[in-house]
Amino acid sequence: MSKLIITHNKTFHADEVAAVALLKVFTNENIIVNRVDHNTTDFSNCDLVIDIGKKFDGVKYFDHHQYKGGKSSAGLIWDYLDLNDKYPKISKLIDLIDKNDTGVQKAKPFEFSSLIKCKTF
Repeated sequence: MSKLIITHNKTFHADEVAAVALLKVFTNENIIVNRVDHNTTDFSNCDLVIDIGKKFDGVKYFDHHQYKGGKSSAGLIWDYLDLNDKYPKISKLIDLIDKNDTGVQKAKPFEFSSLIKCKTF
């Protein structure tokens, strides 16, 4: 079975990249990603909305900008997968992504968040 995931286009960051990777690795779903403009409002045709959509419900919508708990979209998906206790080393990586993305602690030059950031055209 396939899951269609929507995230934003243009510059991508470690949080949505990690969120999609977590879903690919830890679910049995075939993950399809569609990157759309930030102004998109119709998400009726997808299964999950990550880091876009101006909504958080922990079920379909994972826009961390609407979540006030200091998590990135990767952290929200990690919570959704409920694997924190089973994979503590991955949890540490997700925590670093959360801290960088929410402005708590800037990523160092060769940390995951710094290496993933990329501008597309």
